[in-house]
Amino acid sequence: MSRPKRALVIDDDPSLLDLVRYELEKEGFEVRAAKSAEEGLDLLSELTPELVVLDLHLPGLSGLEFLKSCQKNFPNLPVIVLTAEERVDEVVQCMRLGAFDYVQKPFEPTRLLTSVRNAYGHCDLRRKLECVTDELRRDQGFAALLGHSPQLVETIALLRRAAESDVSVLLTGEGGTGKQIAARALHAESPR
Repeated sequence: MSRPKRALVIDDDPSLLDLVRYELEKEGFEVRAAKSAEEGLDLLSELTPELVVLDLHLPGLSGLEFLKSCQKNFPNLPVIVLTAEERVDEVVQCMRLGAFDYVQKPFEPTRLLTSVRNAYGHCDLRRKLECVTDELRRDQGFAALLGHSPQLVETIALLRRAAESDVSVLLTGEGGTGKQIAARALHAESPR
């Protein structure tokens, strides 16, 4: 059974909170709402949402501060920012801090839902990519290199260090020594 789609909405305006909740629930999201950034931060780890809809202008901790904290602790979580004022510097700052999208209030529900669908799709693709990457590592990573000889253990240790670095690697050796297998394992294990 798959996990329900979850969203966190943070806004101090109760009518807007209700509108966003209504629209997201129509899209099949389980929605939790917070009236402040502090309350939103408390709900984040409990809820583990697929996306956040955030008003920038909140009492207490600002939306920008929430965004900074969210990106630090949950860097892959898409955040859609809402605000009533269109200030280019604010939009740029939000995007630099990692906001997925920016929607100006008052907004058409279709505009918000387009952004929500894109964010959820992005999150879903990232999850699928992580699954494929894990499979690749399992099938072609260092676990695929079989043997216990001291030379192989030393080679695997060297390949691990190379995989963690950001440098180009040249594998050399005689034909039939497993350069292709080592190259595939290195590629599978590297975050690049």
